[in-house]
Amino acid sequence: MANYLGDTMKDIMDEQKHKKAQEYEWRETLSWERGSREKIKRIISERDLEKYYSGDTQGLTTNLNQFFLNDEKTWIEFAKSIENKNFLEIGGSYLGASGLWSFIDKRYHIDPLLEKIYNHIDETYDINWYDDVELYSEPAEEIIQELVGKIDGCIYMRNCLNHTKNPWKILDSISKYATKGCTLLLWGEITHRNGGDVGHSDVCRDPEEIENFLKEKGFKIIRNVVHGGPAGVVPLWGKDYGCVAIKE
Repeated sequence: MANYLGDTMKDIMDEQKHKKAQEYEWRETLSWERGSREKIKRIISERDLEKYYSGDTQGLTTNLNQFFLNDEKTWIEFAKSIENKNFLEIGGSYLGASGLWSFIDKRYHIDPLLEKIYNHIDETYDINWYDDVELYSEPAEEIIQELVGKIDGCIYMRNCLNHTKNPWKILDSISKYATKGCTLLLWGEITHRNGGDVGHSDVCRDPEEIENFLKEKGFKIIRNVVHGGPAGVVPLWGKDYGCVAIKE
């Protein structure tokens, strides 16, 4: 197996582009929130009514479909297995799984926009779904030492790789946070038309590069996942990569 710690570890955005990408992401977040306010309220109310809430409703989130074979039984079995463990989300933005999966005792979330997001939720809604989540409003490229060897339940990173300065450093950190038996739920676009835009960059050319990198870092791939999942694949212009994996 090739070693993917060489050129593959390079940044996919320079400092200037990454700054602009964050500005772009914040604008897009606010635009999405304004257009989804009533649906968001309904999602949060459903979370409070159903203990093992997956987050799948009104087409806004895709946890059940994408990662759990569109099968409620598969989801419930997984949810019960991690409820007393530690959960980490990376790049979950405004309505992340860390805010929805309130049945999990200890939840952490890393996203450089979290301070802005938290304050905006406070100003807009009667409840802040991140109140019980330990938030790190910082880029995920730099490892957080207090999380090393701490995440024994699940690490969740969806639709994030192509927004970051260096996804490889983030994946490397993920391998250090995860303990044996921890599940990784990962999906993201890796190529785009013309190499991306102000908010997105190509991660790599071949999905196998990410998979091999994860294997080198001690993850066993349980199954691959695609955008849209078994309920119906959603076409993308470029390539994507996703998987359910277990840290060995």
